[in-house]
Amino acid sequence: MRTDEKGAVIIEFAFVAPLLIMLTLGVVQISFLLLQQQTLQAAAREGARTASFPSSTSVDIQLAINRALSAGGESNPTIIISPGGDEPCDGRRGEPVKVELQTTAELDIPFLAGQTVSLSGAGTFRCE
Repeated sequence: MRTDEKGAVIIEFAFVAPLLIMLTLGVVQISFLLLQQQTLQAAAREGARTASFPSSTSVDIQLAINRALSAGGESNPTIIISPGGDEPCDGRRGEPVKVELQTTAELDIPFLAGQTVSLSGAGTFRCE
């Protein structure tokens, strides 16, 4: 390397380093969003599994969802149980019961900060 080119490496690094840092932070943020999405999906499936029991109530379903969500740190999603009612599988043996969870997450990626992303998860089981 010639002595008159030593400063060029520092200048090039000064241009590239912020881009690499932003890219790395973006990948980390997307990973957190995927973790939240997967947690919602698992909690919805757990809620649907609980809802498939004939004697389960909406309180039982809510407790199962909250247990599953506590593992991933997610809280307060909108819960949609269909069919509705206090006991979704009462007298409906063999018919499907579906639990959906919906929430939003805020992006913390540079230049995209403050934008929100909708996340959801759904689980369907047949009533026992």
